[in-house]
Amino acid sequence: MATTFTQLYAHIILAIKGRSNFIQDSWQKGVEKVITTTIEGDRSKVIALSCCEDHTHIVLQLSPLASMSQLVADVKVATASWINQANHIDGNFQWQDGYGAFSCQHSQLEDIKNYTQNQKEYHQKKSFKEEYLAILQKLEIRHENDSLFEWYS
Repeated sequence: MATTFTQLYAHIILAIKGRSNFIQDSWQKGVEKVITTTIEGDRSKVIALSCCEDHTHIVLQLSPLASMSQLVADVKVATASWINQANHIDGNFQWQDGYGAFSCQHSQLEDIKNYTQNQKEYHQKKSFKEEYLAILQKLEIRHENDSLFEWYS
């Protein structure tokens, strides 16, 4: 009997909604723990994770039983709920609609993992907007400017 083999890697990028929602260093690790727990609950595996103040990068191995859109929705709901219940911000934390999800090859994982883990240093040179647009361009993903995230400088 044949067995199913999969190797599904993805680089996901989420953006927060509103300047007052910026993720603070003091509770960043808590958000990352909620993201990891949620992804593992969806039978997938986090390879690298970095919450920046206005966006988050997740590199993961996706379970063949998981749906990317459902996994992202689960992460957004779980983290927003955790942040709001802990009263980490005034008001209501939200993620922006949409997300970026880009496939990765196994041979790229080490580079993408290093890139993700060094986001704070990376963003001293390049803004989130510049970074995201460069990814879309490199991957030749056509887009309209009005279909992109709202940017905060």
